[in-house]
Amino acid sequence: MLPNDFKWTHLARSEGPLACLRCSGTEVARMCARADGGWVAVLNQHLTWGSPTRVSRRCTTWKSGHAGIETWAARHADQIRLEVAQRVCLLRRHPAILPASHRPT
Repeated sequence: MLPNDFKWTHLARSEGPLACLRCSGTEVARMCARADGGWVAVLNQHLTWGSPTRVSRRCTTWKSGHAGIETWAARHADQIRLEVAQRVCLLRRHPAILPASHRPT
């Protein structure tokens, strides 16, 4: 079961399935379609691109991928919360890191 501050949402500007897991509004994992029709779970989306702990896992089904992400999130919830808080703090101090469309006004 997911902690209360973790929620499944649609990907940005999408009306498709609930494929994005967010912690306090920050994306932390997502399900992605593969070219061959399969699925991939991407974990640690909140970390810097290229981070060694940002990983992708092939999933046999959409349902198993969702379940795997939820298990990962529950197991690592405290660490994820800490990393999300650090990221939010960094982005508030250095808004130029964000694309112009995402900067606070």
